[in-house]
Amino acid sequence: MKNILCIIATTALLCGCAGMNGQISSTKDRFTGKTINQTSRNDLSMGLADSSAMTLNMRQEIDEQGRSQYFLVLSSFSLEGTALIPNPPGDSLFIIADSNRFSFASSVHQGDTFLFSANKDQLLSIAYATNVEVRVVQISGLPFEKKFNSNNRNIFKCFADKFLQ
Repeated sequence: MKNILCIIATTALLCGCAGMNGQISSTKDRFTGKTINQTSRNDLSMGLADSSAMTLNMRQEIDEQGRSQYFLVLSSFSLEGTALIPNPPGDSLFIIADSNRFSFASSVHQGDTFLFSANKDQLLSIAYATNVEVRVVQISGLPFEKKFNSNNRNIFKCFADKFLQ
């Protein structure tokens, strides 16, 4: 009976991550030689105007010596020209994962995409949390707040299962 329960649990986990094709990718940067593992399309913008979108993704970069760097990747855009992007410098991304509170300052900015340096333990805490809340301080100074839904949690959990163990 115990073996059957293990098989059912494993099947449920694999089925939950099976639909992640295209949302979790691994590529090799031919210029730097780094392997880049990243989630994509982890949409937080439910509740924003129809012409706006915001995504928060996890990223791992592995150099040729096997050293890893970890990031949270925030992308946003608005067709109306409204600024949704964080307000650097300083902490502009805040996450509560269960009882853990994290704050991040963007380290790299590319257009409407910001990379926030994180460590593996922070990403694992976020990925396996039951309750995740995100606050992004926008250029306007107004915070955008969002609670992860089951899809957001599943994307991060599948990424952690695949790349952070």
